[in-house]
Amino acid sequence: TAADGISEDQHRFRSMVRHMDARVGQLLAKLESLGIADNTIVVFASDNGAATQGDVGKLSGRKGNLHDGGIRVPMIVRWPAATQAGQKTTSFAHSTDLLPTFCEAAGIELGTEMPLDGISLLPYFKGGEPPTQQQRGTMVWHLDRFENRPGNKAMTEVAMQGKWKLLARHGKPVELFDLAADPFEKRNLIDEHPERVAALTAEVEVFLNAPRVEIPKKKRNRRK
Repeated sequence: TAADGISEDQHRFRSMVRHMDARVGQLLAKLESLGIADNTIVVFASDNGAATQGDVGKLSGRKGNLHDGGIRVPMIVRWPAATQAGQKTTSFAHSTDLLPTFCEAAGIELGTEMPLDGISLLPYFKGGEPPTQQQRGTMVWHLDRFENRPGNKAMTEVAMQGKWKLLARHGKPVELFDLAADPFEKRNLIDEHPERVAALTAEVEVFLNAPRVEIPKKKRNRRK
């Protein structure tokens, strides 16, 4: 039954968070018992911003939306042998960074046949500087699954370059934000920086027109 003062949905949400917390505790305890906790990288993060029952604070948007409330998430890294506890940062990182990070940590050389979108964060984990804007380049991603959801402003692409964030709908620019000055995306600057808008829109067009690799769908075995 739901606790006093909260809805049934909120009760379920809190119960799920508590369950997850307990299971993460079991995982960390197992690493300790195996004697490998100090040199095991544990990364905790979400795949998207908070859903209905979550809290995004003052950020705009939430799950299914390309404003920062829908795509900006916390990430916690635990690696006692190489990282100093208690460090905090607001520097940008992306889930595509995890593959090159883990490979570098394990001493695995990545081939050059398939270019990677991510950058290894290993030096940063060890106290160095995060990747620069020049190293990172422009980040572009696309989401049209939720474009018709009520309350969604129907953005389907994002292009980020340093502090600048452009939101577009099917390649057409709609909003531009300076995240350094306006982290909550309240002031649309699209009419004030036409050159910036044009440059980021061109990046979106390149992304949308790039060849796509088709991944075969797995056939499901159906019971007769």
